[in-house]
Amino acid sequence: RSARFAQRYRWRLALGLVLGTGLASSAFTALQQYGREQRRMVQVRNLSQSYLTDILSEVDKLPGSMKARLLIVDRARRNLDQLLPEAPKDQELRRALAGSYLQLAGIQGQPFSVSQGDTSGALESFRKAEAMAAGAGPRDWELLGILVRARTAIAQIDNRSGNSSEALALLHSALEPARRLRQDAPTDLVVDGKAAAELDIATNLALGDTMLNIADNANSAAQYRQAVVQFRCTIAVAEQVQAARPDMPDRVAACSQWLGFALEGLGRLTGDPAYWEECVAAHRRSSRGACQNFAKEPQPQTQRDCGDALGELSWAMPMAGQGPPAVEAASQSLAYIEPVSNAEPDSAEAQRDLADAYFHLGAAENTAGKFRDAIGHLRTAESRLRPQGQVPAGDPIETVKLYVEIQRELANAL
Repeated sequence: RSARFAQRYRWRLALGLVLGTGLASSAFTALQQYGREQRRMVQVRNLSQSYLTDILSEVDKLPGSMKARLLIVDRARRNLDQLLPEAPKDQELRRALAGSYLQLAGIQGQPFSVSQGDTSGALESFRKAEAMAAGAGPRDWELLGILVRARTAIAQIDNRSGNSSEALALLHSALEPARRLRQDAPTDLVVDGKAAAELDIATNLALGDTMLNIADNANSAAQYRQAVVQFRCTIAVAEQVQAARPDMPDRVAACSQWLGFALEGLGRLTGDPAYWEECVAAHRRSSRGACQNFAKEPQPQTQRDCGDALGELSWAMPMAGQGPPAVEAASQSLAYIEPVSNAEPDSAEAQRDLADAYFHLGAAENTAGKFRDAIGHLRTAESRLRPQGQVPAGDPIETVKLYVEIQRELANAL
């Protein structure tokens, strides 16, 4: 019977067989194509991540590398951006892209770093990173770290531009996830090139900086004392993190610098010499740690941080009756800062750092009675600043503030 059926419908069966084979072949080809596309996407993602980690970390060490770093990060970010529409639910891709926006923002305008000084561009990139990480689950540690890092950086920029209330709100939203990252996240988790536990230090430090800015504006001893308490708490957190990770850079150093700023405010308002002595001790601790970090990991950012810490030490010393050593500290500061700034002529932050270094040297020479030298270095500091008519709205790198301080020191020297 089956033979007669096959004989009677042989053409229909043959056609069905051809169609079935064609459909199977098409399905197989489609699967092959899908597999190739998936492999290509994974390869592009992995290659982009390699550029953002291995290659970028090596380029970071080179003087004058800001433009190269920007090109590397932006190219990797664009590659990842182009992949996202093809796999909108790929969490690994979203994490990689959010992380690339963090790195891009850091080069565009991370405060107190060798960056372009493009604050508006940095804010846009930090906010994109924040938006991509906003849906992070309670144990999605990498996205949670990106969220905390982005909010802390946005708050730093807000605070530096005078928007301290917005900065406080952002930082308070980041404190709890930052604490959880330190206490509960995997110890080998890295966010934006640093151990995730360091985010708790950075968030608390940014909170103290915001409190300090509020105290500066209010000229309030009570608020300076609140900032001192916050910085001491941050130092305690940094000491805990460093005790658990002895090989990490000295983060207590940066915290000590900011403690010194708050103690300086108290010394200025109260006239109590004990505050100035504590201030100098804090800045001495900061400069020692920052310069040790540079010795262990020589690169433009650590060199800049070492020079900056020495400059702030030179500023505090005369107030504690240590005038003569201040000139030496300021000279050392300039020796560290100048090569970094000269290698990055397009970095607004680096040029501001250089103006600051010349200002500190001129101020130290003023206190030592070397008025002719002081005038020369203060004029150089003034010439390094962006013309006041070109200062962006909000003065995000505090150009006008430094200009006023230079004029005050010039008046003392003339």
